[in-house]
This record gives sequence, structure tokens and C-alpha cells, in this order.
Amino acid sequence: MADYSVERLAAREEIRDVVYLYCRAIDRRQFHWMKRVFHDGGRMLCGPYDGGVEGFMEMLAERHAKIPRATHMVGNILFDFFGDDRAFVESYCLAIEEFEPDGEGQQSLDRVVRVRYADEFERRDGKWQIARRQIIIDHAMAPVPAGPEGFFRGPKARRDAQDPVLEQRAALGITD
Repeated sequence: MADYSVERLAAREEIRDVVYLYCRAIDRRQFHWMKRVFHDGGRMLCGPYDGGVEGFMEMLAERHAKIPRATHMVGNILFDFFGDDRAFVESYCLAIEEFEPDGEGQQSLDRVVRVRYADEFERRDGKWQIARRQIIIDHAMAPVPAGPEGFFRGPKARRDAQDPVLEQRAALGITD
């Protein structure tokens, strides 16, 4: 049964703000804000990238330098608390990125990507932040090059028990 105590509701809101701040950091290209999103030593898995958050931020800065406008919109956010200071959070996101045209007289192109963030949150020193994030690609409409090699490759969504989020929840011992 879900815990809707005042403490748990406050934790949900703090976590939700962290998820939203991640989106704002990318959309405004303010990657230094990621220090408020991820714990020191945080890990990111996105496409071929599997490493520290600092390296991911460098890759994002390079990639988004070529994207004049981007919008990341988070919808459903599902929380699984396990222990007082740990939570698994699955967030659905729609990302829209605008790319400048390749040639004169062409219109800009938009890439639309549906992803899910599979986040392992921890509360350390009283602050909820992400310790590990895996990005699952549900669908990508990419009429322009995908950026750094394989950025939108990686774990793909499934509609069965082998979905990467369900596998991650099981590995954490979260059962329904």
C-alpha cells in the first residue's frame, strides 16, 4: 500500500522538482544545474553512454550546441519507495528538439522523442537526488542525424516483463 504520509508527500514533491529541473537544465543549456539533480558520483545510462554524470553533461553540451531550441515535458511520474531514503522513479517524457535546416530555403526540422527516465533516487544529507538514471527510448521520430553516434540507441521499450524499467525494478527488489 502506498504511503501518503506528510513526509512521503513532501519527498514526492522534492523528487518531482528534481525531475523538472533536469528538463529545464537541458532546455536552457544550463548544465551546471545538473549538480542539483545528481548526487556526486551519479551514473547515467543513455544510448551508448554509460558513465559518470560529468561526462554526460559534456556530451550534452556538445550535442545541444547544435540545437537552437528544445523542450522536455514530463507527464506521468510513478514512485516506488523502498526504505526511508531510496526510491525508484519512472517518469514519462516527451522531448522536442528543433534543428536548423541544412540548406538555404529549407525549414527547420523537429525531432520528437518519447522516453522514460528510470531513476534511482537517494536521500543523502536530507536531499533527494538521482544516484543512477537510465533513459529508455519508447519511440523516436528523427528526420535529422541523431547527433553523437547512437545517442538514441540503447534500451528500447517493451510491452512485457522484459521492459527495461520492469527489469530494473525487479533488480532493486521492488515487486507488486
